[in-house]
Amino acid sequence: MLELEDKLEEGNRLLGVEEQEDLHYHREPELVEADTVDADDLEAPIAAARTEFTEDPVRVYLREAGAARLLTREKEVAIAKRIESGQNQVLKVVSRAPLVWNELLAAAEDLREHRRSVRDLVQFDDEELTEKKLEKKTQQTLRVLDRIAEHRHQAQLLASRSGRSSKTTAARRRAARFRLGRQVVETSRLVRSLDFTPAERARLVGLLERTAEQSLRLEQNIRQTERRVRQSKGEHATEARRELLACLERHGERPGDLCNLANATNCLGLQEEAERLARRAIALDPEASWPRKTLCNVLPYRDGISGAEVLAAMQDCSVRLERSGVPSLAGPDWTPDRPLVVGLLSGSFRAHPVGWLTIAGLEALDPDAFRVICLAQNSSEDWMTRRYRAMAAQWCDVGALSDAALAMKARELGIDILIDLGGYGEAGRMTACAYRLAPVQAKWVGMQSHSSGLPEMDWIITDRWETPPELEHIYSERPLRLRDGYACYSPPPYAPDVGPLPVLKNGHITFGCFNNLAKITPTVLKVWSDVLRRVPSARLVLKTHQFADPTTNERILTAFAGLGIGRERIDLRGPSGHRRFLDEYNDIDIVLDPFPYSGGLTTCEALWMGVPTVTMPGELFAGRHSLSHLRNAGLTDWVAWSQAEYIELAATKASAVSD
Repeated sequence: MLELEDKLEEGNRLLGVEEQEDLHYHREPELVEADTVDADDLEAPIAAARTEFTEDPVRVYLREAGAARLLTREKEVAIAKRIESGQNQVLKVVSRAPLVWNELLAAAEDLREHRRSVRDLVQFDDEELTEKKLEKKTQQTLRVLDRIAEHRHQAQLLASRSGRSSKTTAARRRAARFRLGRQVVETSRLVRSLDFTPAERARLVGLLERTAEQSLRLEQNIRQTERRVRQSKGEHATEARRELLACLERHGERPGDLCNLANATNCLGLQEEAERLARRAIALDPEASWPRKTLCNVLPYRDGISGAEVLAAMQDCSVRLERSGVPSLAGPDWTPDRPLVVGLLSGSFRAHPVGWLTIAGLEALDPDAFRVICLAQNSSEDWMTRRYRAMAAQWCDVGALSDAALAMKARELGIDILIDLGGYGEAGRMTACAYRLAPVQAKWVGMQSHSSGLPEMDWIITDRWETPPELEHIYSERPLRLRDGYACYSPPPYAPDVGPLPVLKNGHITFGCFNNLAKITPTVLKVWSDVLRRVPSARLVLKTHQFADPTTNERILTAFAGLGIGRERIDLRGPSGHRRFLDEYNDIDIVLDPFPYSGGLTTCEALWMGVPTVTMPGELFAGRHSLSHLRNAGLTDWVAWSQAEYIELAATKASAVSD
């Protein structure tokens, strides 16, 4: 009976039952039939219909010991199964852990060198042990451990080969993963065939627990750093970069850490270093898609980048996305006289660039012709989210779904046209589009720096300025050109009034740029310095979240000083609320656009606040945002096509404003 009591205690521990005065009396949820019960109800006897008279010694013991109410045989079996299941889960975890394999191989060496006895490792059925039996058991155990060593070696080879060559086909990678899984299962079976002593089992479990705790603490530190990078929108990027560098120094280079470091580095305007970090991550894991997504996200910011280079990087990433496990999509159902079902996939249905640049156009859709379904990746909601919910015919939270499950969900919803609004951004799910969520898929606003490179992405929603015919060859999608601009800007209802020209009060021109520091490259700093030299009395205001950090400010001011521009002419401003952010445009006469990644939402906001932008378009989609917005506003004479023309145009416009 005591053995059963021990098993019940062990089962409760594995099942996570909280310790009470009586651990054995643990009522199963299915015994409580009401939705809500009082504490007294939990102590009530089980209904007579659920009990029966018994002489079973186990049940008699439980009853007489007061450890539990009378249980049906079915309930006893259920408890026993849960105990066994919990024990099996622990054993399975232990047997599949490479750390345990390494420990067992070390134990094999100890057995051979007589540093340990086999009695310390496994249990014996025969209580009367002779030296002959002991030697026989030692040899049997060593044979099992040698087989574990063989399977471990094969597993290591398969793991390394599966990601060694970038030319490995998807079919070969799947086959390698399957063989690797077989090796792991066979190794696990061999480990479980060893009847460990309680002390050895406890040692192995304890080793795993301690290692898991250490890994968890490390992972939590890394995740905290990642959250700092994301949530602060760059104002703690310097600290995040410092912590990530320290993490690499302590633990060595890992692809994930290098990717995070690349993003933090790019956020600080160190574009070339960010690219090098992303490429190092790729070299460590050539077949993984995450490092390549990181490269795709940092490349568009680099000086001198071409559209062909970005397209090639996007396509290299695309071929490594998972596409197996989901059946081919059936042909489209273009039944006439029914609304088209349009799915919007995004994690940014809120006050975000995606929201500001799409909601007005979507609200203008005819509900009789279009049925809109929002596939929402995140649970963050605000007043802009409510506009999306009001516009949509259906709202689905998909954050908990895998890419494959998301694809099946979209198909179940009968979506005709899927529009991705996230790309490879933080809350983006463009990877799911590789499974094809709908017969027609299109890319629109949201990390739309250039072509997606996805063969499953049929269209890119654009306009004649973003994607003119002569640039179509650097896109994998067909361009769907809207008649006017590709975006539909919604000014915030709380935007402040436009004030008088600052030059009238200041007596000098004030240039400004409120774009992210990631867009400000060394070449941009040089060109802006040339502009300031052409207009000697002018000042330059730069405002972004990253300028909350004094170290970053000093680096930028030092860079300007090296280009011959005094600190007194540069005004660096940190983050502020959105209304205050907009109001600070009343301090600016002319916006200077960065390149090759131009302003998007910031250009729209500057125009709304009455401030025009000098821009220089490039090949990239991201390099032509301001061109599109200025052309739609009728400001065709604010566009330059070379650095020399940019400098001259800025100086000319400054002179005209001053006059």
